Amino acid sequence: MSEEQNVKLAEVLEKLEQVTRRSVQQPLWVRLGQNFLTGMATSLGALILIVLVVPLGMYILRQINWVPLLGEFFDRIVEHMEAFK
Repeated sequence: MSEEQNVKLAEVLEKLEQVTRRSVQQPLWVRLGQNFLTGMATSLGALILIVLVVPLGMYILRQINWVPLLGEFFDRIVEHMEAFK
């Protein structure tokens, strides 16, 4: 590695160390709050994805009835999904 690359690497490592030091020095309640909000955002995103993808998938499965063997198979899947609504 060249001297210039070594200097850049050292700068990046120093910045990483500063960020790590800052996050560890935060009070416990701040870290817990951030983790709680991260979990809530992740859960909300997953819920929205499920709310949009499952009905879309059911709609697509209903449209496949024109293929005789696959249509019956997907009809059973849709019936089971609707039974758990």
